[in-house]
Amino acid sequence: MAREIKAALTYAQNQELEQTHSQAAERDVDQVMSFIENFIVTYTDYFEEGKINLFAVEAHPNIRQKEAQVAFILINLTGETISEMTAKIQLEVEDFGVTFDAMDWTIPAEFLGDWEDGYAILVVDNVPMNGAPTKMSYGIGDIVMDVGEIMVRHPK
Repeated sequence: MAREIKAALTYAQNQELEQTHSQAAERDVDQVMSFIENFIVTYTDYFEEGKINLFAVEAHPNIRQKEAQVAFILINLTGETISEMTAKIQLEVEDFGVTFDAMDWTIPAEFLGDWEDGYAILVVDNVPMNGAPTKMSYGIGDIVMDVGEIMVRHPK
């Protein structure tokens, strides 16, 4: 894909950074931006024009909470600015007895802001999980994600 894709923070992530004013937070943001940029370079061949490209890149199980903290990279290649998104997602891993609940996942406007075409963001969310994982974490090669219908809202 010859098109340039840039890493960005969501509206809420930007607001949090502006309120924090700490070097540690700025280092964390630099790490996140670098992570997104490396992902873009590595996986560009998998991106599809005309849609939201959604990838589950890491999952960290929490057995006590019966959930996994999952990092998603989303890339807007729709040609339009998006202010809110809902998607039906189902995650799977090949690990004995580990299952994830199917979920209607919403990224509200208060968090997303105006997400422009050509930008990639990282969103971390908790996904309900059952079973006893044998790994401390799963990477992009371990996670299979089925993405159903995606619905978006555009800024007014």
